[in-house]
Amino acid sequence: MFNLIRLFLKQDLKNNYFSKWYVLTDIIALITSLFIYWLTSKALSPHLSQNLNWYQTDYFTYVVVGEAFMLIPLQALNAGARSVKGLIMDNILETIICLPGAVSTIIQSMLFSSLARDFVYMWSMLLISKLFLGLNIEWHTIVYAHFTLIIFLPGFIGLGLISSSIVLYFGRGQGALNHFSAIISVLSGVYFPITIFEEVRLDSFFDIFPFTIYLESIRKINNHQNLEFHIFIYAIIFGLIGYLSGLCAIKKALNLLRKKGLHIFTFY
Repeated sequence: MFNLIRLFLKQDLKNNYFSKWYVLTDIIALITSLFIYWLTSKALSPHLSQNLNWYQTDYFTYVVVGEAFMLIPLQALNAGARSVKGLIMDNILETIICLPGAVSTIIQSMLFSSLARDFVYMWSMLLISKLFLGLNIEWHTIVYAHFTLIIFLPGFIGLGLISSSIVLYFGRGQGALNHFSAIISVLSGVYFPITIFEEVRLDSFFDIFPFTIYLESIRKINNHQNLEFHIFIYAIIFGLIGYLSGLCAIKKALNLLRKKGLHIFTFY
């Protein structure tokens, strides 16, 4: 699988960056986005300071930490389905669907190659913000937060495999995931604290929603709070159940397709 991941990563970079100028435009776009967040934080800080007291941080740090550390989970959710859609559009899936284990291996390899590129983007975001825009997070905190991300990651990958199985079976649905990702960002508290939902009484939902639990754990780490032991237990159970469910979903979708004899490559 590692050779496939390296191959897909090279191909992905070749497709997205035809020259060094494309890398430069990505960097400029990232810096522009971060600068906009920085300016926005200066304008909104007096109004948001009370809501951010518990996090002991400024709005710029709150948003950048939220976006940076939610990037990988959201990409884990979307990358597999996007890869399946690409295989369908290129009429490749019909060729590999009859090979035992090939589809699952290729989907996971393409997913991991996307995550590798996104890790670089994530670190670029944190480094630029820390070095030039005053991101209020310590280096050892970033390392601890990455450890937490790694524990949660198998579960998010499992959800990505489940979404891939849906696109695999129906031949569509990847576009809806983009809207779903936006909803996840809101409910996870990427851009503002989840306390704004107090009147809606979503506390019970937040207590079990993995994206919210994960990001709130990252914010606790940035707030120099120790994570409760049950968070790690939750992450491990979520990872095992999520990843195994994802593999089963891919297998089930393939079995159903083979029984139906459905030409999924004709769905656009």
